[in-house]
Amino acid sequence: MQGSFKYILVIILLLFTIRTAMHNSSLKENFKKDKIEFIETQSLDNIVINSKDYNYKLLKKNSYTEQEVYASFESLASKNLKFNNKTSHKLHNTKSDYSLKENNDPVYFRIVFDNDIFNNTDYYYTNGVRLEFVSPFLDIISIGRILPSLNNPSIEYSGISLVQNIYTPVNPDTKVINSTDRPFSAYLVIGLFHESINVNKGVKLFSELSVGVIGPASFGGKVQSSIHDIEPIGWENQINNDFYLNYKISVNKLIFAENNFELSAIANANIGTVYNKFGAGINMRFGKFSRFIENPLLKPDANTSDFSYWIFTRAKGNIVAYDATLQGGLFNKTNPYTVDKTMINNFVLEASAGIAIYYKSIGIELENFYLSPEFKGAYDFRYGRVNLIIGF
Repeated sequence: MQGSFKYILVIILLLFTIRTAMHNSSLKENFKKDKIEFIETQSLDNIVINSKDYNYKLLKKNSYTEQEVYASFESLASKNLKFNNKTSHKLHNTKSDYSLKENNDPVYFRIVFDNDIFNNTDYYYTNGVRLEFVSPFLDIISIGRILPSLNNPSIEYSGISLVQNIYTPVNPDTKVINSTDRPFSAYLVIGLFHESINVNKGVKLFSELSVGVIGPASFGGKVQSSIHDIEPIGWENQINNDFYLNYKISVNKLIFAENNFELSAIANANIGTVYNKFGAGINMRFGKFSRFIENPLLKPDANTSDFSYWIFTRAKGNIVAYDATLQGGLFNKTNPYTVDKTMINNFVLEASAGIAIYYKSIGIELENFYLSPEFKGAYDFRYGRVNLIIGF
């Protein structure tokens, strides 16, 4: 497993290098701005809305003297206006009343690394990597109502993801098929996701559409072989290639919040050619954090602390109707072996606990998971997760 940690370390170092370069470039660019560039500037100190002609005045203190610029509201209604306190706003028109509306445009990269080595095992869900990139420019490729938003969200953003998950039986070092065990399987998918949050109402809506492949074309066997000292030779018995198309949606509702404690309920559905399952559960956390915000890089308000931390626990029950990593793909039925649908446990309990620490534009979460047996005769299962996020 040492090879996998090397890959993760290289990615982390590369991200830090890119982030530093982007930050330095941004500083140099700001010093070049001697004119009022109200669309791009990051140093606007004051805005005055003129309600009669719907023009506005900018007072810019990037130079030694204040300057004024007038422009029609219509030409600027969709432009972001950045303030020195790093709070982002948009000009917003509501029933002819022009006002400033908070707008968070996060840009960040996330690495989620799952592995059962954290619990000293090497079977079932044995390795998973999820890479995410979130940026305002991805809003333009949002798939309309397929990735819905809340009404009047405080925060919303879109991103792309790349995911590879790998599954093996208890003994991956044999070519002998054990039809009572989990089959070898893996998938590789790319996704587009959207999340909107209404902080005041305590509602969060997340949706994601993923497309890819399950089977040898996902390179699951090659990846696992490259990071093991002893090559797992059973991959020739893996679930064959099939099409992956899944849609996931989840709703999170804040139930109780006081001081440094939050309790929320979550419900989700995952529907498609690989997973058909539904779940519901609760989340709890204790610590120092912004209300109903699990990613402080979103900067929900100007008073967001640079340092946040919390301990959390989650519990969820899943109703499983179909799982292609056990039963094979929806279209290709020529698999060496699969788990029969009568052997699938249709109710699976999932629980986890962990700790999160964020400072300025960097955060890390460590989490350990428990899963009840997914099929008859299976063991219960544990794996660990490292969630690293870097903002730009």
